[in-house]
Amino acid sequence: MQIHFVNTRGIAFVLIALAFELSVFQKAEAGSFTNTTPMMTARGGHMAALLNSGNVLVIGGDGKNSDVPMTSAELYHPTAKTWTETGALKTPRRNGAATLLSNGKVLVVGGYDGKENISSAELYNPKTGEWAATGAMVTNRSSFTVTLLSDGQVLAAGGDGAGNSAELYNPTTEKWTVTGSMTNERMFHSATLLSNGDVLVAGGGGGNAAELYESATKSWKPTGSMINGRDYHTATLLKNGKVLVAGGGSFFNAALSSAEIYDPVTRTWTLTGSMNSARGWHTATLLNNGQVLVTGGYNVNTGYLDTAEIYDPTVGKWTSIGVMTTTRRFSTATMLPNGTVLIVGGVGNGGYRASAELFVSK
Repeated sequence: MQIHFVNTRGIAFVLIALAFELSVFQKAEAGSFTNTTPMMTARGGHMAALLNSGNVLVIGGDGKNSDVPMTSAELYHPTAKTWTETGALKTPRRNGAATLLSNGKVLVVGGYDGKENISSAELYNPKTGEWAATGAMVTNRSSFTVTLLSDGQVLAAGGDGAGNSAELYNPTTEKWTVTGSMTNERMFHSATLLSNGDVLVAGGGGGNAAELYESATKSWKPTGSMINGRDYHTATLLKNGKVLVAGGGSFFNAALSSAEIYDPVTRTWTLTGSMNSARGWHTATLLNNGQVLVTGGYNVNTGYLDTAEIYDPTVGKWTSIGVMTTTRRFSTATMLPNGTVLIVGGVGNGGYRASAELFVSK
């Protein structure tokens, strides 16, 4: 019989080392940013929409430090990771809104054309790659919100120069009609379609007031106020039906790191864990695992941001996940069919961005 002596101290050391390496690997795999092919045109304050084909349409915005809105649009092809030019808008615009309609077309409306806020609207047909004029809004607006309702209509609310007004777009008739007015004037607010078909509108104008658009009655009703007043924030519908609102602040003051949760059942707000970085003008994306990715933004005290973090609703906490490939504000983030997030353009140190990057979660 042979007797083997085991060096348990050595085994323990190896196991500890392996555990450390595994933890580092897992941390790295929590998510990573990699460059993809840059856009053909640098732009910020643009719009983006995921098409039914899986391609991403990026539209308008300012570019090349000119502060003059553009008409150009381009398509990102996720499989080839390339960009191609597509039909140009009929009207230049930034800070407008883009919505993928139920019929597969993209509605782009409002914004600023370099001279004034506008009411015009256009439809993009993915089959032809061309734009066609559609009914104009009743009210000129930029920095407003649009929400695709459960019945296929589009709700436009508030915005610069639009006060508390709201209106509905009917894709069948291609016309806008005035609907009930909000209880508060708002711009740089957020709008979230809830699971029951109502729309939660929160913040804007530095206030903390929130209200609900009831689709059935086409009227607004106040709901519980946020704990903090905020503009330029993000609002994300979580998989549990609650809404996460994060960051923002008022125009000339430092951004907030705080976040809060709206419960549609109790119609109340509660604070949740604060972000690691205070930010406004950032992006927020619901990931397939139910967590929320926040990227970039701006803080008057720290400038443009390249940091990113993830919110876990199960524990109510944020985890920093490193940095993007560059600083970005006024960028867009689009969830691709494969679960990757495409982050495009924006303004950062050095000016407008043509660069694009992909976030891949573990």
